[in-house]
Amino acid sequence: MEFCSGALGTYTSHWYSPGGWAVKLYGEGVIIKFKPLEKGLWIDNNFEEHDIDVDEVDIKYKPGFFKQMEAFIKMIKMKKLEWPGMDLGDAHKTMELAQKYIYV
Repeated sequence: MEFCSGALGTYTSHWYSPGGWAVKLYGEGVIIKFKPLEKGLWIDNNFEEHDIDVDEVDIKYKPGFFKQMEAFIKMIKMKKLEWPGMDLGDAHKTMELAQKYIYV
């Protein structure tokens, strides 16, 4: 994938594989790895590994879900959607992106 910024991305998924989610982000002089998603580290251009501090709420709950639910409750109370909340339009864009690359 090529993003508007010019950054390149790759997504690979093996639907019927056993668990073991991992995310890797590659940047200039740095790699960021989450494996499992609850544990992250970054590697500098000297190949030194550095831990990424994890939000305690992401340890107690599934990563990201607590903040999403918090945004949903805030939206209901304040009648305003804020990040990390996502509306149907955003969800539709996500599905279009997935559909575009599903057969690549």
